[in-house]
Amino acid sequence: MTGALAVISEAAEAGNGMALNILGAANDEGCGVQKVTFKAVDLFEQAAKAGEVRAYYNLGSIFALGSSEVAMDRKRAGLEFKAAAGLG
Repeated sequence: MTGALAVISEAAEAGNGMALNILGAANDEGCGVQKVTFKAVDLFEQAAKAGEVRAYYNLGSIFALGSSEVAMDRKRAGLEFKAAAGLG
C-alpha cells in the first residue's frame, strides 16, 4: 500500500466519510489495491452512512452497471442517485 493509501486507510478506520469514499473508489477501479467491487460497495455504504454524498452517486453507478461481482439493480441505482441528488 502506498503512503497516501495508508494515510487514507487510517482516516477511513476512524470513520471519515471522504476517506471511506476514496478507498471505495480505489477498490472499484483497482487503483493502488486489487479491484474488488463488493468491497467497494461496502466502503461506499459506510461512507454514505458517514454523510459522504458522493458515495451515494458511486453506489448508484455500480448498481446501474453491475459487474461480475455485483448484480445490476436499477431500482437500487435509482434510489442511490436520488439520495445523492437530494443531499448534494
